[in-house]
Amino acid sequence: MEERDSEVLGFLTVDSESRGVFIEKWDTQIVFAVADAIFTPLKQVIKIQAIVNSMQNQDKKNGIPSPT
Repeated sequence: MEERDSEVLGFLTVDSESRGVFIEKWDTQIVFAVADAIFTPLKQVIKIQAIVNSMQNQDKKNGIPSPT
């Protein structure tokens, strides 16, 4: 497998009620593809959450009540 810089945002797991249903050769690659596909959108969500939290903290410092 190719080595590259990586950033971990979380962990993706797959489970089944049955035993022996996963084929490592293929299913691992599918999970890798799904993880790669959701990485950028998830990173954007985390970035937006950080911006919102920062704005809310600034509002608190300025005495502005948070919306309820």
